[in-house]
Amino acid sequence: FVSEDDRHLNLVQTLNLGREKLAPAIDELVLFQPGDLPFLYDLEKVLGFQGNKSRDIILWLNSRQKMFPEFNEKPNSEFVKRNYHYRILNDNERDLHDLKEPNLYPINFSRMESEIIDYLHSSRKDGQIIDAGIKMALKNPIRIFKTLPYLVDHFFRFRTQIQQIRPGDKYQFGMSRKNFHKSISNVLNIPITTTLHNDPSFVSDVDALEDWEDFESLTHFAGNQGGLGNIHPFGKELMRFREMDMPSLKKEIPMYQDFPAYLNRIYQTLEMGYEPFDSNGNYVSPNANAPEVAQAYQWYQKNCAIIAQ
Repeated sequence: FVSEDDRHLNLVQTLNLGREKLAPAIDELVLFQPGDLPFLYDLEKVLGFQGNKSRDIILWLNSRQKMFPEFNEKPNSEFVKRNYHYRILNDNERDLHDLKEPNLYPINFSRMESEIIDYLHSSRKDGQIIDAGIKMALKNPIRIFKTLPYLVDHFFRFRTQIQQIRPGDKYQFGMSRKNFHKSISNVLNIPITTTLHNDPSFVSDVDALEDWEDFESLTHFAGNQGGLGNIHPFGKELMRFREMDMPSLKKEIPMYQDFPAYLNRIYQTLEMGYEPFDSNGNYVSPNANAPEVAQAYQWYQKNCAIIAQ
């Protein structure tokens, strides 16, 4: 563990502090993972991924089709609602996936400058990754020549392939998986790979009030179904933390002293049209009983049971 520098709160500085503390070996990967993924507890598949031994970056891409294979026929099965701006053709020319940018990736710090990591991470949303790739390529013109065969193939074929599979589809960026691997590996001059996973917890970050409601609704639902331990392997520890440590945190952090009132004020300020708590502090969001909540509970319950075996 290393504390951030209060005078320089930025990703590059924090990565450099962590790198100095860890002192990773030249062929050692470090897991880059944000802290706002509260139900991402199954990391064994990430740590044991076969590509870890031969690649310097492994991007765990959020595939809508992998995570929610029935979202077209059963919309409620897609219990995490996100925007999927990217497209990728997987292992064959008909295997089209809607993608959202990765939230975590093992990375070899010794082979990549922290500024590049910051560049890629900060530009990964809203299609800005395209601009980032162009700027990085212009700084290394020799590398761009190595990518030309894959880029030419991409420009002449990809859009036509997409329109044949899904006419009228709109997206910000897309590429075949093969061309993406080859072109990015050449631009960065390091071997990368991707994997399209089927775990919704990888995409369930908390960036908005709606995201907070998803988890608040889920935990309340779990409380009525036998407890948080049914859907989280450390559920009992989390409940013990709430009972033993939250009272002291409430004394130190004003936000927690009356959390329901704090959230209600935010909802009022943003004119959300409702408040998530009543006057007694009970969670009464109109979304608390949405069908997606039960779907989420069933998925996490099943996943948690598998991990416990």
